Amino acid sequence: MKELGIQNFKDSFIELMKSRGFFSSLVSIFVLIIFLLFSNGKIEDVILYLLFLLFNTFFDILGYQNLMQSQDINSYAYTNFKGDELSSYRIMQYLFLIASSYVFIDLTGNPYSLVVILISEFSAIKDILYYILTYNDFPVEWSWLRFSFVGWFTKKITNKLAITQALLAFLVCIILIVL
Repeated sequence: MKELGIQNFKDSFIELMKSRGFFSSLVSIFVLIIFLLFSNGKIEDVILYLLFLLFNTFFDILGYQNLMQSQDINSYAYTNFKGDELSSYRIMQYLFLIASSYVFIDLTGNPYSLVVILISEFSAIKDILYYILTYNDFPVEWSWLRFSFVGWFTKKITNKLAITQALLAFLVCIILIVL
C-alpha cells in the first residue's frame, strides 16, 4: 500500500485552500468566531478545548506508538495487531477519553460540551493532529473514518475529504463552545 508523504498532504491542503468558496467561508467563520470570543469572554473555554484535543492526541501518540513498537509493526493497519493488545489499548483509550471528557465538561460548564466531544471523536480532528505531530506519512485511504460524518456518505475518504472534515468539525466545535 503506497503512502503519501507530508509534502503531498501540504499540496492537497494548499489546493483545498485555493478554492474561493472554501476560503471565503473559512474567513467569514473565523471572523464570526473572533467576534463571539471577544463579545462573550469565552477564550478560556476554547483554550480548554484545545488542551483537551492535545491531551487526547498525545495519549494516542504514546499508546499507539508503544503498541506498534512492542509488536515491531511498521504499518498502521489495524489488522496487523493481535486482538488482545489492540483491545486493551482501546479500553485504556476510551477510559482516558471518559475521564478527560468529564474534566472538560466540568471546567467549561457549557451545555454543548458533550456535543463538542462527540463531534471531535467522530471526525478526523485527532487523526490529522496525530499525523502532524508524529511527522508520519498520511495514508492514501482513511478506512477507519468510514464511521465518521463524511464516511456515511462516501465509501472512500481521501486526504482532501479528511482535511475538509477535520477543519469543518473543528470550526463547528469552536462555534458551539463560544455560544
